[in-house]
Amino acid sequence: MAIIAGVSLVSCSIQPELFGDAEPSAELKARWQAVPDEWYAYPADTSSHPDYFESRETTVSDDPARGIGLKQAASMAAAEAPVPQGTRFRVFLFMGQSNMVGHGKAGKLPYPYDQPHSRIRIWSKGQWHYLVPRRSFGPEVAFAHEMAEVFPDEVIGIIKVAVSGTGMNAWKPDWEWTAASKTGDALKGSLYRDMIDAMTEARAISEFRLSGFVWKQGGRDGRKSELSETYGERFSDLVYHIRTDLGAPELPVFVLTYFDEVGLEEHRKLLDKVRPNALPLYLSKARVATYIDNAYPVFHGRLPTKIDQVHFDTEGQLMLGKMTAQAVKRYYDEWEVVAPSQ
Repeated sequence: MAIIAGVSLVSCSIQPELFGDAEPSAELKARWQAVPDEWYAYPADTSSHPDYFESRETTVSDDPARGIGLKQAASMAAAEAPVPQGTRFRVFLFMGQSNMVGHGKAGKLPYPYDQPHSRIRIWSKGQWHYLVPRRSFGPEVAFAHEMAEVFPDEVIGIIKVAVSGTGMNAWKPDWEWTAASKTGDALKGSLYRDMIDAMTEARAISEFRLSGFVWKQGGRDGRKSELSETYGERFSDLVYHIRTDLGAPELPVFVLTYFDEVGLEEHRKLLDKVRPNALPLYLSKARVATYIDNAYPVFHGRLPTKIDQVHFDTEGQLMLGKMTAQAVKRYYDEWEVVAPSQ
């Protein structure tokens, strides 16, 4: 599909490198590989883990499917900010694990990202709010600011469902405990239901145009060959249900990933050492345009990271957000037939 090849060329000028400038140290490799399969929830002592600032409430016995997908977004919500009636409102759905949650630090955000924007909103606790991170943030901050420039007469909204260290089965539309346990995610509940609940509530109080689904996930599923090899099939099923359940059959999908097939081959030795089962997963993301209509890989290559050489830092997240916005802008510039304004 030619249109997919065009949009997918958005990339970073930094020379790509999967996990940093040098081969990971033995200590880092051991850390990545040591996480037990039965790990499924936030650390008990959250005081030493600022990125996991909220533990799951003990609601499992009452409602096993209740999820924690919207908690991190709540930390980026400033004052409530209802969208005025009659305003053109464009909403984007962001979902994924740790690099979607984001390890960017709110205290390091430069102006204007640290201030409320009159035309940017994030969904939190049943209401639209100004988007101003208080702790950590992901690609949505720079993305929203870029989109506000691209669509200067519209309000930009973000609905974000993201939890660190999470496998795709936590977003399975027909969520059930056993499947989520395969990646140790059962106690996180149904993140798909979190998304549906948020969309339903948001539509009840505002009229908007759902304009894109952005996905950044995969590390957790890359630990097991059975999950890595079925990644494309499961992601295709997720996209189908999102489009069907949200009544958006043409919803464009943007998959954030490191490299195209050539880049993956160039980094094959490193990938095999650090994540020996992950190649089928990365290939399925690079090839997403071949098996899902109106889906586009966005190859971001190497971005600035924290010391772990995996999680993007403040600069890296701002870059990722801008690159994602470039891909979305290119899509709407080149391929969308814009419907008349209501």
